[in-house]
Amino acid sequence: MIIQYFFSLWIIYNMITLGHSAKDKILNFFSPCSEETLRKGDDYCIDGVFLNVLSNSDVYCSLSFIDSIDIFIKGINYLSDNFISNTNKTFVVELDGSFSRIKDLDDFYFTKENLPSLAFFNCNFDQKICVQQNATLIDYKSNKVYIASDESEENKLLESPYSLSHQDENIIINEKCPTINLGFGKYVDILANIKYLKIPPCTNEDLEYGGDNYCFLGIFLFVLNGHSPYCYINFYDINHFLDKIINNYYSGAVFVVELDRSLSRVKDLEDYYFTKKNLPLAVVISCDFNQELCIQQEAILNDYKSNYVYVSNNEYKKNRFLDSSDYFRKTGYLVNYNYSVNFCLSDTLSIPFGSEGPYLMENNFEDYNDPFNPFDKNIYPLIRSAERIIYKEIPVAYSNIYYVDAESRLASPSYSFGTYFNKTFSCTLDGCTIYKDIPLNSYLNITFDYQNYYYWGYATTFKNDSFGHVIISKKIDDDIYAFTFDVNVNNNNYNTYGKLIEHEDFMKNLSSKDINHSMLFNCKNNICIETKGFIKYKDINKNRIKVNFCEYHTFCNVEVTSTECDKANIAYYNTHTSKFILCVNDEKIKNQYNSLEINEKELYLSLKNYDTMKYSLITSDSGGNIIAYSNEVGVINFKNDENIICEKNRNSETLLSSECIKQNNSTEGFFLENKTYQLVYCDDNECESNYSKNGYFTNTQKFIIKCFAGRCDYFTNNVINCTGHDLEMVSLSNENIAFCYNNTIHALTDKTHYFRVNDFNVKSTFPNKKQGSDTILIKVNKYSVTQYTTNVAGVCYNPLTYEFVNTDNCTYEKYYCSDICNSCTATIDTTKTYLQSNLIFKCSSGISEYTKLKNKLFLILVISIVLFMLF
Repeated sequence: MIIQYFFSLWIIYNMITLGHSAKDKILNFFSPCSEETLRKGDDYCIDGVFLNVLSNSDVYCSLSFIDSIDIFIKGINYLSDNFISNTNKTFVVELDGSFSRIKDLDDFYFTKENLPSLAFFNCNFDQKICVQQNATLIDYKSNKVYIASDESEENKLLESPYSLSHQDENIIINEKCPTINLGFGKYVDILANIKYLKIPPCTNEDLEYGGDNYCFLGIFLFVLNGHSPYCYINFYDINHFLDKIINNYYSGAVFVVELDRSLSRVKDLEDYYFTKKNLPLAVVISCDFNQELCIQQEAILNDYKSNYVYVSNNEYKKNRFLDSSDYFRKTGYLVNYNYSVNFCLSDTLSIPFGSEGPYLMENNFEDYNDPFNPFDKNIYPLIRSAERIIYKEIPVAYSNIYYVDAESRLASPSYSFGTYFNKTFSCTLDGCTIYKDIPLNSYLNITFDYQNYYYWGYATTFKNDSFGHVIISKKIDDDIYAFTFDVNVNNNNYNTYGKLIEHEDFMKNLSSKDINHSMLFNCKNNICIETKGFIKYKDINKNRIKVNFCEYHTFCNVEVTSTECDKANIAYYNTHTSKFILCVNDEKIKNQYNSLEINEKELYLSLKNYDTMKYSLITSDSGGNIIAYSNEVGVINFKNDENIICEKNRNSETLLSSECIKQNNSTEGFFLENKTYQLVYCDDNECESNYSKNGYFTNTQKFIIKCFAGRCDYFTNNVINCTGHDLEMVSLSNENIAFCYNNTIHALTDKTHYFRVNDFNVKSTFPNKKQGSDTILIKVNKYSVTQYTTNVAGVCYNPLTYEFVNTDNCTYEKYYCSDICNSCTATIDTTKTYLQSNLIFKCSSGISEYTKLKNKLFLILVISIVLFMLF
């Protein structure tokens, strides 16, 4: 961006110094190139942001890359990108009589009208030459066309999935600005014909009386009457104008303009101040470049001399100085609060001048001349504040419905967590009106994870407080939930927001339509991930209890007709016993199924493989109306009877369900505790917790766990070889677990080995790794890879066998490793404490967390002694 900005200044410099001044070049073009002229041309050159057609080295016509702000920015980006990289750039240009535009095929398509007007250029910005060429192009609608470079050939359609359509009659290219319709389908370029069409410069009276619709073209702002411009403002201060545009292209910009009848200049409030003479000449114009919309604004401004002024947007309210020293709040005015200037959103609430916003003001205006008074008690002004200006917000294009924070009055098209007014607001350029009540319930805003192929989202709860406001919070218990979505039945799409079905609703308030539009989610810590299972509910239309099946990625729209356990992993409702039943495989006899009664909030195991004795973990919800696959992992105490060890189902396409084994004497290694995600070591039918080392860990199930700074999680590290995975525990293609050292695979065995690393940065804290000049030792055994520390005796290391030998009379390498935050040394360091137990979790700036704790305790001890001696 910085390079592009400086290059844009280079463009401006060329425009000013080459041939004509910038002003002359804009107002007095060489003859604009017509379609016929360009077809005959065979020699071109680039001058600033102009493409000139040459005849015997003389320019005889020109086309500009600055037909609008959008194209102006594209032109600068094209020019700067390709000038600096010394590469060629191709342009598709649409010729419209006397006016030409660059076209981007990502958002442009060919029509019968525009196809004859297209030309193709290949420009080299290092040599400053362009060549018109033949080209075959494909637009975003997959229309394929041939563009000719010679007048003897015509442009033609090659392929099209549909017949090449006529241009939409409702769309005029850059409809607000570039052309005037003179009738009979003839359009005239207003930029190239300002003098010919006798469009005058805007005067103060022009803006006072009129324009509320504007458009940009080049460095001109045109005031429109309908779609026709009747005066223009020349942003002659082009440096400041470009700075505004380039820095605010995606967010919009506000311009303070001083009108002096024949010439208008953009003013920078950092070096401009208001006087009685120039204040009446001030107007404020704000532009949203994404919406291609500019409007004249009423605004409150603060100049560099700390003058505060009100600038009107009509002839009836006058520009005037404001008092910023008042201590009484009044809506729309300034107040001195805590020795700073604030703006009053209401008679009781003010914000510091410069708070960004947007904010919704209260509508309790008392006087016609009050700033931002909409003259309608049903309209609430929506304002935005910048460093030196407060003005009306231009609502976002994709949504004009706003949520408003009840405490700060901050408005947004989306909600976060906090306290809001209980109604949403519909906002336009005039302001906001009350739209509708915010519904009270719990909702799920889902998105699709394309990498892992599942839906997930955050659960949000809407509740009333005692003041009638709506509290939006992340407060939902860990459970299995069903959410129902609004559906377009024509294409079976659903919105991203789902409404929670409460537990008590399943037996009294649901219809088959509600369930047919619902999905199941496993929610934990307010994060919900889709699952599959079964829902039991009472259909209020049929007055009977039904069970529906819910598949991954779709709705619960399949009614279960089974009345007995004729296969595994189904659920049905037994009308004779009035019980919700789950069917599972018998653990001893194949093709035989057991019936389990589904209770509230209970875990169930369903055997899925008789050879491996692996189970699916299934859980019910708190109401006993949902049974679904669980995604719980780790060591789980199953029904207070035995431990089960569950991992993510590595064979599952969606990774949404758990795969479990019952813990026995063949289950060894490190696992994660289900609730805390802390390390647990299991051996001989027992599991022991309180393991808290950094490093990599695994188990007989061949899953990798990575621990750092007291937090452990599963670590997927499937590799073919060790390239790029040095000092990591990896899972090979045969599912064996290994350790990578010097890009070599080392198998994990019953024997413990130690690996010396000489180029490590201990501040990064293993298993994180960063290159440095420190030496560490890595301990590798059957189930773990950790950094090794020694006691005061040190170790004698044999680098050939990766083992320690007798430390007496060591003839190999001697190492003393005090802790994980210090490099190992060849001699003992008497200033360090040697921690063979390795109590440190994280190194920060060379100081361990353990050392920090010792320092804090020492400081507390010193302070305590001092206080004791004083008192």
